[in-house]
Amino acid sequence: MDVCRVGAVVCAVTSAVIACVPHQGVAADPSFYVSGMIGSSFATLADSYHETYAGSDGSINGSLFTAGGAAGYAFQRENGRLRLEVEGRGRDDLTARAGIVDPGFSNTATWSASNGWSVLANAWRDITLTDKLALYAGGGIGGGGYDYNLANRLTAGPFTESFTASASVATFAWQAGTGVIYRLSDRVEFDVSYRFYATEQADTAISITPVSGPPPVPSGLTAQHGFSASEMLFALRVYEPFRGLRR
Repeated sequence: MDVCRVGAVVCAVTSAVIACVPHQGVAADPSFYVSGMIGSSFATLADSYHETYAGSDGSINGSLFTAGGAAGYAFQRENGRLRLEVEGRGRDDLTARAGIVDPGFSNTATWSASNGWSVLANAWRDITLTDKLALYAGGGIGGGGYDYNLANRLTAGPFTESFTASASVATFAWQAGTGVIYRLSDRVEFDVSYRFYATEQADTAISITPVSGPPPVPSGLTAQHGFSASEMLFALRVYEPFRGLRR
């Protein structure tokens, strides 16, 4: 999947939705808000090296904890709100181990994507159903990353080699999703949402170090990897949080 192309499509669709929103009855002033969110990130690290050397489908999967916050402005529309915000989130570490251990041949490896993060500019469109309930959809683009690490030890008879790779990835990222809002009051909302998040793929060079036996021939190997996740989030949003501090 071309992540940049998908991100551009998400951005174009979101812009088209915003352009089609009725503007009758627009409130005079936008409302500032902050929100906090936690949830589960059902994550995948697609890795070409994992596919080649572990005999798998090239993906490492796991359920991670994710948390973060957002700040933005909500603009009243005839049947709901248009929300523009900046969101930042972090994610737990994703790790995997694979390998073959035999008296004459051993091939064991560990992969990880740790310290995951994202900073995205989002546009969400709320559609009011009742005084208490609303639906919303939208997405965002920005940056995301993680620390990639690979450690592989290969032993064949008297020869042993260590394959290692590491990089701090920072690349283009995007998300799209939908959710349900429950209004606790005119200033506080609780919502449950589903989002799909992904980063652009990155290439990391693999180094080979002989542990025993003759030195290896330079391989020129690289690992191509990218992070994506289906995420279930729970958020609490507060409008005009500093209203009580004003005189």
